[in-house]
Amino acid sequence: MSERLRSVVEQLDVRPGDRVLEIGCGHGVAATLVCGRLEGGKLTAVDRSAKMIRAATRRNAAYVEAGRAEFLVATLEDLDLGGRRFDKIFAVRVGLFHRDPERARGLAERWLAPGGELFVFYDQPTGPAVSPPPAQIKESEKQRGREAMARGVLFVHGGGEGAHEADERLASSLQGALGTAHDVRCPKMPDEDGPEYGAWRDRIASELAALDGEVVLVGHSLGASILLKYLSEEEPKRPIAGLFLTAPPYWGAEDWEVAEYELRRDFASRLPGELPVFLYHSRDDESVPFEHLALYAEKLPRATAREFDGRGHQFDDDLSEVALDIRGL
Repeated sequence: MSERLRSVVEQLDVRPGDRVLEIGCGHGVAATLVCGRLEGGKLTAVDRSAKMIRAATRRNAAYVEAGRAEFLVATLEDLDLGGRRFDKIFAVRVGLFHRDPERARGLAERWLAPGGELFVFYDQPTGPAVSPPPAQIKESEKQRGREAMARGVLFVHGGGEGAHEADERLASSLQGALGTAHDVRCPKMPDEDGPEYGAWRDRIASELAALDGEVVLVGHSLGASILLKYLSEEEPKRPIAGLFLTAPPYWGAEDWEVAEYELRRDFASRLPGELPVFLYHSRDDESVPFEHLALYAEKLPRATAREFDGRGHQFDDDLSEVALDIRGL
């Protein structure tokens, strides 16, 4: 489980009887930690993605059944909780607090009980967001970084309904951990629910053409495998500083036979010379079998393979280890 989220929950100082609201709960990792501290209190967790809410509900099924947690599909703007009020409200890497912090805080604070607290976290948590909100500080830092020609990072999300929305949290985590020296872009790829390699290939090419200088490529799940296929079959329009693949499926493995996505047999020899390649996979990945990591490692003996425990397919929405490797280029 992510140490970052453990740190977040530690700072909330949840009491047994607290009424807690989490905005943007994702897969429900922080929710599990909060519920473990409640006795008589209750967590209400919301996320705009139905896919994330289903995952969070499954993860916390015991707490839901015990009446200690509930998970709702809603945006902060549309949230309607009636007359309920909360002792603690928290949000971790929620985009609205970054883009429009004053509006986001105003929307959240209407649900606070008298004496309640609002916590907003970005990057490595060093404390709750009071005045001025860290989101405002980070925004100005990012702007200065862009003005200083930060190195471009192209993040290609996975496939399936809601994949871009879910993977935006990974991209946000990466941006926060990298800081102003890098500018992470996570464009929505064409038809994520029915992805075609040709369309994604063309979009990757156009995104690379819009960047300057050396580019770092990061992919998650389907996006990771497509990036690898792209680099082994196409001539990129920009020099590639490194390739970072998180939970990539190995197409052609048993039960994963999709010819459109499969690599050529000699794909490894077709990659740009001396390209740093990093692979990341968690043993409990519920979507892509962990065994696929070994298949890639065999074909790419010079790649760095990193194994994780308890991080799932989404890495607990935390790519800080990837950021460390990128900064080490």
